[in-house]
Amino acid sequence: MVIAVHRIQTIAEDLLGRPLTAQDGIMPESIASAERDLGHSLPAPLAAFYRLVGNLPQFTDAYENFYAPAELRDDDGLLMFLDENQVVCSWGVDAQGRVFQCHDGGCYDEGLDLQAFLELMLQYQVAMGGNYGYDVRIPDGRLTDLLTQDGWQETVNHSQLVIRRLHGFLIWNYLEADGQVQNDPMFFSSLIAPPDAMIQRYCLKDTRPAPMTWQQLANDPSSKLAAIKLYKTQHGVGLKAAKKAVDAYIADRSSQS
Repeated sequence: MVIAVHRIQTIAEDLLGRPLTAQDGIMPESIASAERDLGHSLPAPLAAFYRLVGNLPQFTDAYENFYAPAELRDDDGLLMFLDENQVVCSWGVDAQGRVFQCHDGGCYDEGLDLQAFLELMLQYQVAMGGNYGYDVRIPDGRLTDLLTQDGWQETVNHSQLVIRRLHGFLIWNYLEADGQVQNDPMFFSSLIAPPDAMIQRYCLKDTRPAPMTWQQLANDPSSKLAAIKLYKTQHGVGLKAAKKAVDAYIADRSSQS
């Protein structure tokens, strides 16, 4: 448990650029209540995740959606704890601590234990849903030299995803099946603003779209999920309440058209 806490805390604080506080995590009483409902204890890494960062949307639902402790469920030998952002698949952990991805076709072993998977997810949530996002406009060969020279550490290499981290900043990319870098540019993501010197050194080009309201997002069926997440964040409500509000807005708008 001590190792799980230390690793999660170290990564989260690095990404946030600040120490964690008690308010960032879920109260032990809520975790204990979920364990009573389940009839068993949570795996130590998952309990540590909730206790340390369970109240931080940057890590719980910036892209994929972690269940609240009260929403955890046992299903065919797996403790289900995470949904893909469009609920195409879900993730669960077995009694041996192995993580499985499940969908209509069944479940397959991710090849990671729960501790390693949560460490990956902390960084993946920021890579995909961070506050700052840029393309890295440097040829791959030169960038590799810069990353080595500046001390970037490869912290994730799984399922063709590679993430490197330095002082809470991430540079990441996907690989082809043969291990070659995809033609898409490498990406830079973070929760904290990169300094101008870093933007210039890595030729970062801002790729973020102009800010939109949740209503504007809800007007486009393809961005309904983003509207729900934005409503949830702005109004401090749960996922179900946010979905209900967005659905009501869409229904009202349709009745007026």
